Amino acid sequence: MSSSSWTRKFLEPPLPPCFFFYGEETFLAWSFIEKLRSDLSPDGEAELREERFLLGEQTWTDIIDEARSVPLLFLSHRLIVTVVRKGKGDRISESEKRRIGEYLEDPAPQTILIIIYKGKSPKNSAFVRFFSTRTRSVRSREVKRLREEGLHAWIEFRLRESGRRAEAGAVDRLLEFAGNEMDRLDSEFEKIITFLGDKKIMEVDDVNQVSGWVKSFFEWEFTDSLEKADYEQCLLTLGKLMSKEGVAAGQIANLISWFLRDLLFAKVALREKSLDREMIFNQVRPQLRKSFGSLYSRKFRRFFAAVDRISMKSLGRLITEMERIDLTMKSTHPPAREMLERLLFHYTQR
Repeated sequence: MSSSSWTRKFLEPPLPPCFFFYGEETFLAWSFIEKLRSDLSPDGEAELREERFLLGEQTWTDIIDEARSVPLLFLSHRLIVTVVRKGKGDRISESEKRRIGEYLEDPAPQTILIIIYKGKSPKNSAFVRFFSTRTRSVRSREVKRLREEGLHAWIEFRLRESGRRAEAGAVDRLLEFAGNEMDRLDSEFEKIITFLGDKKIMEVDDVNQVSGWVKSFFEWEFTDSLEKADYEQCLLTLGKLMSKEGVAAGQIANLISWFLRDLLFAKVALREKSLDREMIFNQVRPQLRKSFGSLYSRKFRRFFAAVDRISMKSLGRLITEMERIDLTMKSTHPPAREMLERLLFHYTQR
């Protein structure tokens, strides 16, 4: 079954109180969350909030308490996204099992719990069985790494979705550059679509120019990780840029600062009702045009998901912390990567 087919099946109403994903290719789970957000708020205007937890840093008690809490403002839906890493937080005590089970039997209204268990996990493991056997209240899916045939099909689907097609050899060339890591493949694909503009055919030469032109596109790749607010993906991208591609810590710090200020600009404009969402997006992402179709829609949703997820108070603290890091980096020789990693952790947990 293709990813688009099972996603449609998973979204059939009525929606359950919990979705559970387990396996190595968590990109598919995050893509599902994007589609869910899009379905719940097609125009981006519905009051939808997403909160994220990393089990190990937070507990099941924290997660269930948050799900049970009553929001101060009216929300059409709340998404409580919990990331669990294999070997870190995937042991559930009997008291936690009771608490989770009680919640799933009597969930909070308009609240959807989404659990992403990252790692190669057998279906008969205790953690997987606990959620996957609760078929009345949980929709479960194993997210396996796609093989070559599946990756080809995914790229062809994305091309059709954007109103384009590929010449012979272009898809193979893209896979040569990006490999089978879908986060990287998705990032490379979106760079190419932006590069193509109104051109309808992706050629081998287009792939060579874009995917071989790494440093010119590092801003795109890191900004994409920030918009997704995926801590592990942010760390992977940070490490790759600093260790493998030689991007200076100062450049990355500047990029994070610009991104946080884009969020601030959007939140202030929305609060004061001086600009609508489309006008805001055109100002902060002028290189993306509506003619890009699904790419424009996806980036639009990702940006405003980040805007809506973070409070003004938390954003102010992050900007102040980023200014302190920037000043420290300019005046001394601190462990810059560690400082940026801590800030990214605080940002992704907001």
